[in-house]
Amino acid sequence: METMERHNLGQVAFAQAVVPRADIPNLGERVGRVLAYAHEPLLAVDIARELGSPGNLRDRTQMVRAELRNCEAFVERSRGRWELGRPSGYESASLSLVEIEDYLERRHKDTRRTWPASGTSRNEAAASGRPAGSG
Repeated sequence: METMERHNLGQVAFAQAVVPRADIPNLGERVGRVLAYAHEPLLAVDIARELGSPGNLRDRTQMVRAELRNCEAFVERSRGRWELGRPSGYESASLSLVEIEDYLERRHKDTRRTWPASGTSRNEAAASGRPAGSG
């Protein structure tokens, strides 16, 4: 019985804390969604075309431009090209899989490991020259 009471209290707390979704997304939310799924910065006209709202493209583009300029969530990456959010400022480092594996092994060298059912890890087997699972 106590479990059900706790469950019901949790449901009530969750229902009170949840921000309900708007019935109709406003223009800023719709523009943000288009930019979130874009693979590159977009022109306002491309965003307006993607939204597909009623009215002519010129008016839609003007509304999109106004929204892009008035909301801090949208950043003009280059002249007329917009994206969602600000870049972190760090360039992504291209690491090889060997470097990543080496880092992870050094990082977790003191971590307790659970070995495969055979009792021999691939790394130990490779170091000893015998096939994994040959015990």
